[in-house]
Amino acid sequence: MISAVIPVYNDEEVLDELIRRVKPALQDLTPKFEIVLVDDGSADQSWNVIHRLCEAHPEIVGVKLARNFGQQGAIKAGLDQSRGDFMVIMDSDLQDRPEDIHKLVESLEVNNTSMAIAQWESREDSFFKQFVSKLFYWFSTKFTTIKVEPRLGIFRVIRKSVVDELRRFPEKSATPISLLYYIGTDYSIVPL
Repeated sequence: MISAVIPVYNDEEVLDELIRRVKPALQDLTPKFEIVLVDDGSADQSWNVIHRLCEAHPEIVGVKLARNFGQQGAIKAGLDQSRGDFMVIMDSDLQDRPEDIHKLVESLEVNNTSMAIAQWESREDSFFKQFVSKLFYWFSTKFTTIKVEPRLGIFRVIRKSVVDELRRFPEKSATPISLLYYIGTDYSIVPL
């Protein structure tokens, strides 16, 4: 079973297209899948769209957070609700191409790693998002022992055993993505 965990923040206009593309990408891999859409306190109609999609598609699970906790909080909430043997984490804005999910799963299996991560050749992020990303990489290489490759995004596939380890990990204030590196999760990189 594959679970796709997708944090959503003010993306009402792309959710129908997202599901139209994610669903067949997962169906091509397995008949057993779920799509976990986590509304991270959106101010638009995202939750109403998610609710409608849940009613139309039994494989969609909607999670509504009480307020905006940020992308990492939404990812954690989605991982806590997911049941898959493999868990896909991706953005809802369609910069992560659902059609590339199979490349991540194949890399995970071929390389026998616990996680496969997309590495972007180019991406159309805002100046602010690019700046924050560069700051994170600079900080992590300068002040921690955590090795992080440049241009790795949120888009990844993780084995259930790693998510189970995250659930047992006593640290509750760190982000799930940073904990994946901290606990030493082995990974393969998939250039996209």
